[in-house]
Amino acid sequence: MDDENFNDITTINPDWDLIDEISIPLLEQGIGSFDILQRTLPTIVLSKFEKQNEEWTEARIAKMFRIAQLQIRYVLQSQQTLVKELEHERDKVAKAAKINQTFRKSIMQSQRSSRELFKCDECSKLFLHSSFLSDHIQRKHRSHASTTALNLDVSSSPPVKILTTPAGATTATAGSWK
Repeated sequence: MDDENFNDITTINPDWDLIDEISIPLLEQGIGSFDILQRTLPTIVLSKFEKQNEEWTEARIAKMFRIAQLQIRYVLQSQQTLVKELEHERDKVAKAAKINQTFRKSIMQSQRSSRELFKCDECSKLFLHSSFLSDHIQRKHRSHASTTALNLDVSSSPPVKILTTPAGATTATAGSWK
């Protein structure tokens, strides 16, 4: 805490009735601990010890000290639980990010593969799939093709890259890209 903020906190007189009602053995067993520790927190934290006050007996001070210890213990246990939950949530986020990245890569790959066109060497027509190119060659260029051309391996024909110009016109270039 900053010294400025620390000095701004007002001190209160302890709620002795509440403190006197608390059973330390029950608190140590965990019976009703959260509610009691929560209610006594302002009394314990914001009390100013004054030696002249007759209500501040050794037994009450020892009880307040033990309650303070239990409150700190509870805060530390809560903190550990929250840290574990935070780590678990971070792991979930990391797994989701990894899945997201894998999904994004597959989407980008499918977009790239959907842009691959196959060009006919005979008439320069473009086809979306190599099987379409093969069918086209067999239908349209059968007279020009030799017997070896009918067994053409279109996978050796490089895909055509689609380029979009700033004006929005689409052009195609032969060759492979990555």
